[in-house]
Amino acid sequence: MLVATMDRSYKIDIVFFPNDSHNSDYGYLWGNLREVTEDRKYTQIYSFLSSLEANGGTPTGGVMDFVLSGNRYSNAGTIILLSDGEPDRNPNTLISVITSKNNNRKKINTIGVGKDFRDRNSSSDAVRFLQELAKRNNGFYVGF
Repeated sequence: MLVATMDRSYKIDIVFFPNDSHNSDYGYLWGNLREVTEDRKYTQIYSFLSSLEANGGTPTGGVMDFVLSGNRYSNAGTIILLSDGEPDRNPNTLISVITSKNNNRKKINTIGVGKDFRDRNSSSDAVRFLQELAKRNNGFYVGF
């Protein structure tokens, strides 16, 4: 739904947690920001998103380090972190590392997917991690 609302004024990439056959902390659709066109939505973005599967790994630190380092995404104003699990590192330490590396350059919005994230009163580490990461990086958190 988020991509559906985007027009040519948006530039995006999709960086994802890899499946078990990868040896890295992340993969990506293009490796740089690309303009969202109607054609690209249907021929590349939607088909790519529909092929993603949850495979048990949540190397949040590696993904965020990739996105926040270098020039590939330097023009991105917002990062949206969508996750269904706990990060692979200590959540409090990871929040501090990501927030420091971000240095208020980008808004980080977080979206949690799954039963724990739908519970407004959840005390799950994964929920608290996404809530606090968004809060400390001027973003919003949504759970569904």
